[in-house]
Amino acid sequence: LVRRELGEPGDELELNARSSEVLDRVMAQSWVIAHRAPSLKPTAFLAFRPVRRPDNAIGLFPLACWMMNADFDGDQMAVYLPVTDAGQREAGERLTISAHLERDPDLLAYLAPWKDAMLGLASVGSSPAGVDEVRELIGADVSTQNGMVTREALINALRSLLRDAGPAAALRAAERLMRKGFDVSRDLGGSVSPFVGAEMD
Repeated sequence: LVRRELGEPGDELELNARSSEVLDRVMAQSWVIAHRAPSLKPTAFLAFRPVRRPDNAIGLFPLACWMMNADFDGDQMAVYLPVTDAGQREAGERLTISAHLERDPDLLAYLAPWKDAMLGLASVGSSPAGVDEVRELIGADVSTQNGMVTREALINALRSLLRDAGPAAALRAAERLMRKGFDVSRDLGGSVSPFVGAEMD
């Protein structure tokens, strides 16, 4: 793909500043499919726009971790690049988080903040001013339980947003919540083990 962009024939391509820039541009316009085995559910396959990093590990976006059952205990992934225009189009239309969410709104339960991010949001949402901040982050009304924001309340608010504004708006809100939750949790010095069960909502 880079050779085609550069108009350079041959099998060898020197990785220099220009070819690196073209590679990053090509990657930003391409879908790759990440597969997390075993394939127990449709979200074991997700399409992403890749970003190059200077190491040998795959960095998975946090919102995708629970959907792919990626809990960092030695998980392995395969990455595929659809090389045809039709394959690229199909990956973008069928395998993105947004596309999965459009087909199955119940996946919001996987996108709502959890673990460390939820710890941070629970801390923010423990005061009336904090609840207002969470409502502003999500762009929808959020109920409280015993004066605190719960994960269930966030899922319900995201569900309303999905219904009223579509998958892209719900994903943007989930990302804002996640980032805020992580920031606050880090400032608190708190951490939740990735192996704590779902009863910790």
